[in-house]
Amino acid sequence: MVNQDILNYLLEGRKRGFGLAVLKRKLLEGGFDVADIDEAIMALPVEKMESKPLPITSQPTIKQSLPSAQTISSSQEKLSFFKKIGYSISKPRLLFEKTDEDSVGRTLRFHELLLLIPFALLILISALFLSLLAQFAPPYFTMIFLLIAPTAILFLIGMLAGISFIIAPLFVLLIAGITHLFVILMKGQGGYKGTYKGILYGVVPGCMLSPLITLISLVAYSSWFTTLFSIGLFIWTIVLTIKGLAYYHKFSTTKAFFAGWLGLIFFVMLFVAIIMGLALLFKVPLTAYNLF
Repeated sequence: MVNQDILNYLLEGRKRGFGLAVLKRKLLEGGFDVADIDEAIMALPVEKMESKPLPITSQPTIKQSLPSAQTISSSQEKLSFFKKIGYSISKPRLLFEKTDEDSVGRTLRFHELLLLIPFALLILISALFLSLLAQFAPPYFTMIFLLIAPTAILFLIGMLAGISFIIAPLFVLLIAGITHLFVILMKGQGGYKGTYKGILYGVVPGCMLSPLITLISLVAYSSWFTTLFSIGLFIWTIVLTIKGLAYYHKFSTTKAFFAGWLGLIFFVMLFVAIIMGLALLFKVPLTAYNLF
């Protein structure tokens, strides 16, 4: 038998514009059984589910303890660009909650803006490297360098821009697509956008800090520090991605772990197969050196 309290709560929440994913999560957090919630969702009238969102006027009432309408509203609040970056490091759970309703397009726009930061750092690193090269190179090399510098700099900026704003986003979309196949096998509930957001928000710290690590290694020549920092950053990226996949798809971290790693392994295998196929097509000899 359908729990009328849950059904009334869902009807009222939907009428005020809340998504079913948010309402279901709040009911679960309030201590309600998942089977009762799913049964109430199935009992929702079609016309109620398709009604247009209305302004929130008051809090839905229910007999058991639940977060207030203000709490639900705050979970749908759109985070600013810098808050998303900060939460990815300090409050990942809150980041996932507040981006639960974000679309793939909105997340992709965040990714493009995010890539501006490592892009600027890569330009800075390249400029530092070129200046050091010009400073310590023989005089004749410096003259040649000054002649080709404008063209070389434009080519470098164009190459880095292509990698940052075209290739990198496409890679994330592709990895998310492959990983989502394994998420489906694990019976995840968040759809492709859940997989994409889980992977994208998982790599935010790495995307931000990897160029900085490279800059420190060039300036300080401290290999042990950069190695330890890189290992820590890699582990945090994996943990954050697993937590994101588990949250968006409403399954265990064990399932998220296997879905994420199987997706990554399959992607690497596909990438290597494509490289080998191109090498065979163009008759280029393959070695470990030119493959990686």
